[in-house]
Amino acid sequence: MLQKAMKQVENVKGGMNSTDASFISMKESIEGLIKHFDHIKFDNSSRLGAVIEGAPFRPIEEIYAGLDNGELVDPNILENWIKDHPIVISHERYANVKAKIELVINDVNQLSPEIRSIRKLLLIIEELSRNKPLKCHNVIFDIEQKWGEIVNREWFAPIFESLIPLQIARFDRMLPSIVVEQNIIIKAGYVKEYIGEMLDEIEKKLPHLEELLLESARRINSIHSIMDA
Repeated sequence: MLQKAMKQVENVKGGMNSTDASFISMKESIEGLIKHFDHIKFDNSSRLGAVIEGAPFRPIEEIYAGLDNGELVDPNILENWIKDHPIVISHERYANVKAKIELVINDVNQLSPEIRSIRKLLLIIEELSRNKPLKCHNVIFDIEQKWGEIVNREWFAPIFESLIPLQIARFDRMLPSIVVEQNIIIKAGYVKEYIGEMLDEIEKKLPHLEELLLESARRINSIHSIMDA
C-alpha cells in the first residue's frame, strides 16, 4: 500500500511520509476530535508519524517521566475528585440506567444470529464478483445494510471501541478504500476480508461482554437494595 501511495504528509521530524486517502481521513478525524476537546492538551508521541494539528510532538519517554514523578498528574486526583463530587443516586436515574443495561443485554443476544446472516452472504460474494457482478453489487448492498444495523446501535461504539479499539481503527482506516473501489472483484475481496475480520473480533468478545453486562445488572440491583434499606 505504501508503494502505491500517491500522497505526502509532513512528519514530526520535518520529513515527508507517503500516505493514502484512508490515512488522510483518519488524520482529519483525529484533528477534528482534538479541536472539539480544546480544553484538553494532546501530545503526539509517534517518532516518525505525521504531524497532527493541535497535538505537538513530545517523546513518550518525556511523557512517562512526567507521569512517574507526578509532574503531569496529581497522584491523589481520583480520591480528591470523589471527595469533591459526592454521588447522590436518585430513583429516576437508577431506573434509567437499569433500563439501558437491560436493553443492551437483550440487544447483545441478537448479535449472533445477525452475524451468521452476514457470514452467509460473505461466503458467496467473491464467486459472484467473478460470474454475476450485478448480483454481487446487490449482495454487497445487503451486507452493508446488515452491518449498519449492527454498528449503528446506540451502545455499539462506546462498548466495542473499548473492547477492540485497534481492530476498529484498522477497519476505519480501510473503509474509505472499500467505499471508493470500483473494481467489483477487488471490492468483494475487501468486504469479505475486513467485515469478516470485524465479525470475528466481535464474536470473540461477546461472551466477555455478556459477563460484564450481567455483572453490571447485578451491581445495579445491589444499589437498589441499598436505596430501599
